[in-house]
Amino acid sequence: MKKDLLSNNKMIAAFMGLYHTGQVRSYILVQHEDTCGLYHCSWDWLLPVIEKISKKEFYFEDDNDIDSCYPEVFGMYNSTTNKFYFKLNRYPRHENESLITAAYEAIIEYIEHENYLFNI
Repeated sequence: MKKDLLSNNKMIAAFMGLYHTGQVRSYILVQHEDTCGLYHCSWDWLLPVIEKISKKEFYFEDDNDIDSCYPEVFGMYNSTTNKFYFKLNRYPRHENESLITAAYEAIIEYIEHENYLFNI
């Protein structure tokens, strides 16, 4: 991963509107200050992020189309490499020995790209 765990989890928390807010999960972020949440190791934390991304619609100029970034490949396992695949629509596939890590890496890439597009 390009950034460290704390920076990545802070970025996801900000994307979810949970960092420095009074939202229900904010108190959990305080309990996990060393990692700023459990997005990297808990489906309970990561699946709401995937759901939020899946609901967003984007206009793509290259093919004059409106589309979303739903999970296109979720949990496909390659027995040759012993790795799981996770891929968001219109983004590269991520593979890892852990499915949650592959999904986490794809989410980080998506949010970094969105932050770049919108200068966040």
